[in-house]
Amino acid sequence: MYDYLYKTSKEYKSDISGLGRYASIHFLNQKDLDNYHWLDNYSSANFAVNLNVGLKSGYFLTNK
Repeated sequence: MYDYLYKTSKEYKSDISGLGRYASIHFLNQKDLDNYHWLDNYSSANFAVNLNVGLKSGYFLTNK
């Protein structure tokens, strides 16, 4: 996940997953979000990633 975020932000300079829609709730209105320059800030962001994963089946690992 960290590599994915790094690649999309630093190399592609694009929020292809649409993370900005989750960030938008922290702004009072669209003008404030626009003034924040989301894509500029995303491309210079640092990431701390914590994942909790629940796996119900290993079939995708065995290809059966």
